[in-house]
Amino acid sequence: KAQSHLPLPLLARPLGTRHEVLGRHYVRQILTHLATIAGLTDAGRPVHFTPHDFRRLFATDAVNNGLPL
Repeated sequence: KAQSHLPLPLLARPLGTRHEVLGRHYVRQILTHLATIAGLTDAGRPVHFTPHDFRRLFATDAVNNGLPL
């Protein structure tokens, strides 16, 4: 079977004996749901995160802790 040429790394979850890649819209739904459950707000409005927000947070934290660019 041909391999997909998707950019890596991908978020995936086990599905039987294989792993299913999580799409960006599904990840966004999860993040919105968790922010709602946690009651996160900004000036009284619900907070919305994107997967890219977490990419930026990870990169900033990594650089601040000594990882070279």
